[in-house]
Amino acid sequence: MKPTLLIALLATWYLGAQAPSEVYLFDLDKSYRLTNPINISNNPELYDNQPYFEDNNTLVYVSTRNGQTDIKVADLKKGTQEWITNTAGSEYSPQAPSRGMYSAIRLDNDSIQKLYYYQKSNGGYTELVPEPKVGYYTWFDKNTIVSYAINEPSELMVHNLKDETHFAFKQNIGRSIHKIPNTDLVSYVDKSKEPWEIRSFNPVTGNDQLITTSLENSEDYTWTPNGDILMGQNEILYKYQPKEKQKWIPVTSLEFFKLKDITRLAVSPNGKKIAVVVGEDLPEPKKESKVAIIDIGIVVTNMEKSLILYKDVLGMKEVGQFPIDKEFGRKSGLTSGLATEVTVLQMEEGNQSTQLKLMTFGKHKNWYPDYIQQDLGVQYITLHVDNIGPYIERIIKNKIKMLGETPIVLDNGKTFVLIKDYDGTFIEIIGELEAKK
Repeated sequence: MKPTLLIALLATWYLGAQAPSEVYLFDLDKSYRLTNPINISNNPELYDNQPYFEDNNTLVYVSTRNGQTDIKVADLKKGTQEWITNTAGSEYSPQAPSRGMYSAIRLDNDSIQKLYYYQKSNGGYTELVPEPKVGYYTWFDKNTIVSYAINEPSELMVHNLKDETHFAFKQNIGRSIHKIPNTDLVSYVDKSKEPWEIRSFNPVTGNDQLITTSLENSEDYTWTPNGDILMGQNEILYKYQPKEKQKWIPVTSLEFFKLKDITRLAVSPNGKKIAVVVGEDLPEPKKESKVAIIDIGIVVTNMEKSLILYKDVLGMKEVGQFPIDKEFGRKSGLTSGLATEVTVLQMEEGNQSTQLKLMTFGKHKNWYPDYIQQDLGVQYITLHVDNIGPYIERIIKNKIKMLGETPIVLDNGKTFVLIKDYDGTFIEIIGELEAKK
């Protein structure tokens, strides 16, 4: 077989024969729990994929219509969507390097495949990279693109748009290429040996370093704003923290939502939303109403010994950590201004499984607690509700004191209220504050 024919067949295999998929949008908290699923593509039995956050309120992805894929933009704040392209070919891998402009790979009916610039206002386009044939890519800066070039084997290619040059850096790579947040580095998957490796490199200096090995048979991943990596395997979402150099830790499961086969991922710039591409062989879940999740917070004197008990003796898994800083502790009413680190444990996989949130404030002082750091054992429960408004009304009606400065609005836009029951147990309620009709 001639090389040119082989490359053409590779392009067809990579971008032509696509399995049905959907793009789901979730709220994402600091412990990487996913809630409030929305099927943002809602295009059954067709290919919808490659999500990209233009900003915190704008999600770009490709969707199938009339036998081809076009770029679609979802305004998450307004709840509207619009098509951006309507060319004779199919667009893939949309990104937004500048406001009002999109880049995407287009595969035309004559098998010509190139990377283009698209104008949002009128759909006009300009060729960005004529050669070699680009399969996947990321923007390093306004003049530099790092791509997966479709050759045999595949190549990691650096393109200088200013002087129209390019050079190959590595062979046999995966399709997931990303700019690492807050660095001058790009990450990619090295498939030249088993297990596959996620590596970083500097397109300017060529410096290349190992980050970690990937999950078995998984190559799609994304970075969070704080520098963690998220990767899916079947229905489980895992995290890897390069700063901690730990193993991959399972953080949540999509099984509760009747979803599986996680592939591509994208996290919003503020880390509060995540787009997840999943397979379509299971039905869309029915959204639960009222109380969805109950969590339990436990204050301990010795975190190390407590983790031995809960993990090694009781068999719970550590699924995440998040901080409570001094300001949030005071404003929320949880502490008198003390900071702590919360370790999240879970007995079973799945979003419906109760989580224990362990924390410590050091030596215990024996008095009736005004704040959660003042006693041991179970101190509060968390109620996640659809609409917090009726709860606030009933709290006021029954003359129950709301603690701290609550109700307060959290970073994800939800409202937080803290009260105590008649025996002193703290109860925090979190949910949307919907306007009265």
